[in-house]
Amino acid sequence: KNLKEVLTTNSTILPGGMTALKLIVDALNEEADDQRLTKRYIYPDNSFGTWKSIINKSSKKKIPRKLLDELPPELQQKFADANLTEFHQLRTEQTDNLQLTPESVHGFYDEHPVDGNSDTWYITPVSNPSGTKISGELLLKICEAIVQRNPKATIILDCVYVRTLEIDQAQDLICRVIGNPAI
Repeated sequence: KNLKEVLTTNSTILPGGMTALKLIVDALNEEADDQRLTKRYIYPDNSFGTWKSIINKSSKKKIPRKLLDELPPELQQKFADANLTEFHQLRTEQTDNLQLTPESVHGFYDEHPVDGNSDTWYITPVSNPSGTKISGELLLKICEAIVQRNPKATIILDCVYVRTLEIDQAQDLICRVIGNPAI
């Protein structure tokens, strides 16, 4: 297959920055709500927080179990149904260029099993404001780790700053992931 065929089969490409991200989040929230799944948004701590702002404004907040248990039984079920969103900001390290690693993906799933969840991973291969970038090989390994642990996870690659790279670097970064039919 050529690059266009792979992209159109496996990807949704949206222009418009934050508006596009909001549309994606709204669609993911609606799908998870229809399936009565807890939505989990997982992202590294390497950005200005635009993504965090979008998901917070677009999602129902998870009610802490302690508060839920204090409600009368007839209200517990009603509010348990609204217990639909978790936010997980994963720490990144300077030694990893402030990027996720396959180990951080596995560590997340070791602590937070997949059961009954709709996972969305948000990755910025070239980070703003740090300007750090991930290698194509490492990005592929991260995405493979996500799919290995949760084959139904959604992976959002925010590639807006990929345009700051040389063409061969940008192609190396992205083509490995989109060329893998398992991702």
